[in-house]
Amino acid sequence: MQVHEFAEPILPEGPGAVGVVFLHGFTATPWTLRDWAERTAAAGYRVSVPRLPGHGTTWRELEVTDGRDWYAAAEHGYMLPKYSRVFFGVYFTMTGLHGVHVLVGIGVLSWIFIRARRREFNSENYVAVENAGLYWHIVDLVWIFLFPLLYLVK
Repeated sequence: MQVHEFAEPILPEGPGAVGVVFLHGFTATPWTLRDWAERTAAAGYRVSVPRLPGHGTTWRELEVTDGRDWYAAAEHGYMLPKYSRVFFGVYFTMTGLHGVHVLVGIGVLSWIFIRARRREFNSENYVAVENAGLYWHIVDLVWIFLFPLLYLVK
């Protein structure tokens, strides 16, 4: 199997304790992320850009790969120092918890929608609608704080 030079993976580089893995899209290769990887490494992060199997080769090789192969390549791509795992643990815990809140919010809004279709709300009975709106705004507010904490703070 011949891999085109623009599809070679970018091996971990950078001095940082926090690791960053960039994954290219379905129609791309690691080369398309090289500028971002270099800037991120220059900012002090440890960077890796693995080549997903089947990309940068032939369509025949791409045809025999699937999501499991790509997941394994992504997992292999974060050959990062042990202490960066703390970040990933916090990251996945916080974003997972936020995801659960979003799903609960969708359920609550669906429940409000069903009740509204039955015309159960009026000018005297609107507290459920108000509370659902407040809940959704709190979920948004949490994300406003999570996003900079997880993605922007060095």
